[in-house]
Amino acid sequence: GVWKDLTDNVNYMADNLTGQVRNIAQVATAVAQGDLSKKIDVDARGEILELKTTINTMVDTLSSFSSEVTRVAREVGSEGQLGGQARVEGVYGTWKRLTTNVNELALNLTTQVRAIAEVASAVAQGDMTRSITVETRGEVSELKDNINLMVNNLRETTRAKDWLESNLARLAGLMQGHRDLMEVADLILRELTPLVNAQYGAFFLADPDTAEAPAPSQVTAKGLAFIAGYGAAQGSVVDTGGMPAQGLVRQAALEKKRILVEEVPPDYIKIHSGLGDAAPATVVIIPILFEDKLLGVIELATFSRFSDVHLAFFDQFVNTIGVAINTIIANSRTESLLGESQRLAIQLQERSDELQRQQAELRRSNAELEEKAALLATSSQYKSEFLANMSHELRTPLNSLLILARLLSDNPDDHLSDQEVQFATTIHRSGSDLLQLINDILDLSK
Repeated sequence: GVWKDLTDNVNYMADNLTGQVRNIAQVATAVAQGDLSKKIDVDARGEILELKTTINTMVDTLSSFSSEVTRVAREVGSEGQLGGQARVEGVYGTWKRLTTNVNELALNLTTQVRAIAEVASAVAQGDMTRSITVETRGEVSELKDNINLMVNNLRETTRAKDWLESNLARLAGLMQGHRDLMEVADLILRELTPLVNAQYGAFFLADPDTAEAPAPSQVTAKGLAFIAGYGAAQGSVVDTGGMPAQGLVRQAALEKKRILVEEVPPDYIKIHSGLGDAAPATVVIIPILFEDKLLGVIELATFSRFSDVHLAFFDQFVNTIGVAINTIIANSRTESLLGESQRLAIQLQERSDELQRQQAELRRSNAELEEKAALLATSSQYKSEFLANMSHELRTPLNSLLILARLLSDNPDDHLSDQEVQFATTIHRSGSDLLQLINDILDLSK
């Protein structure tokens, strides 16, 4: 009867409520465990139906939100695709704020990474003017500061490198074509000293004989001559007080190494101007070498300090100076040898011309001598013939005279007196002497 119907209705209501609650509990448990694929599918009516619809809508919203957040996270985090945004329709309240926060996170990360990438790309292309200006916090801010510091260091390094290379090329170009050592030394000091913010400079050349006419009084160290200066007052090249520049210059020349002196004593040297004078703060002495051979020494002084870029510039520029000076010295020696060779060639030509003139004169003299010899031979022949004829003409009567004088001097019949015999003897002796003289003359004429 009535109790039976009531019992059946109560049991039916309990079964429906149990099935609905269990289905709702299953879906809620799945959502709590991260499974958004479950939905309430039990039949329901009234407020239970509204609860079912609300929970199913919530599951759909959570599924859509999860899918979008996962997509954005995958694109940004795994695939590296920046600029992604989560789009979840029909969300409000906390879900809306959560979606907005996720999108702001992705946008901030995109902006920061793109700003960093922009600067990195610019630096890679040689543009050192860029820096990261996007607003950052935390570790990203530290990364930003580190990158900006790195770019700034690169900028300074590049600027220093450009300054160094451009000035090396400029000064090397200025030195080209010069053939005078003192001219080049003066040019180097005029350009180098203000370039490195120095106020004093001195140029010493090794072996004064290679410099063009340095006075003996200019030699300040063994084998070195002061040939050019910048801001150097008269008599201040060598300071006898404190630390002598002469000693440091000689030491740098001996060691063939750059010497840097900081915190220079006040009595070391004075840099003068029209208004006054003051001691420098830093001095550098740089030996000039070519293939480990000392060519000279440069001394510079400044009121401030020489930077690392300046010191690096000195170390590189001194090689260029060494090549230039060695070239000038070699050219000077070549020109000197060429001049000496030309002088010797002229002397040789003059001597050759003189020898040719002497040979011509000798040939002319020989010809004259030969002509005179021929004339002399002819004359001698005539004389010989004349003497021969004369001797023949003389000897014939002389022989007769000698025979007669001999006979008279013998006086065989004693017809002659002693005096007459004496006369005959004298005539014979004189005739014999005359005959001998004639024979000697004939011998000489032969």
